[in-house]
Amino acid sequence: MISIYFVRHALPDYSFDDDATMPLTAEGKRDSLKVLNKLNNAHFDFCLSSPYKRTIETILPLVKQLNLDLHTDPRLKERIKGES
Repeated sequence: MISIYFVRHALPDYSFDDDATMPLTAEGKRDSLKVLNKLNNAHFDFCLSSPYKRTIETILPLVKQLNLDLHTDPRLKERIKGES
């Protein structure tokens, strides 16, 4: 059986203007460790993320712990209304 896990990014620092490079807050970084603790015993063959900094920072502790490659895909970016 194949299992797919979806993880929403942790709390970003909204003081940054550029949406793509918005990092996590200190609270968001703590939450990324909660993701690590929750999923550390799951088996992963592949990890895919949007290219946004906050999404990468959210999953990176788990990716490092499990010694996985992190793949990004621009099709996973959030879209603004009216964008295609």
